[in-house]
Amino acid sequence: MDLIEKFVKGQGKGGQAVNKTSNKVFLQHAPSGLSVECHATRSLTSNRSQARKLLQDKYNSIYNPSESKTIKKIEKLQKTKKNAAKKTKRKYASISHNDIEEV
Repeated sequence: MDLIEKFVKGQGKGGQAVNKTSNKVFLQHAPSGLSVECHATRSLTSNRSQARKLLQDKYNSIYNPSESKTIKKIEKLQKTKKNAAKKTKRKYASISHNDIEEV
């Protein structure tokens, strides 16, 4: 991959440790123009690996939607919610049907 990688000073809470060190990672994929910033931890190496994962997920969700892990997770959640709704609907339909017969 053609990546442009920059390490810049972070901002926000953390005091001197954040203000002095350049542990915020900025990654840009040159051919597509996609960019990602990561400043999740104080460690440069972990921020770098997280930024690469974020960029890969972002790239896959745009250019390879069938292989994207994020899209697969969303589809799985939608499927489970749909199945739960069907189950609830069947449950309450049978309860209301039984109540009508008893009266």
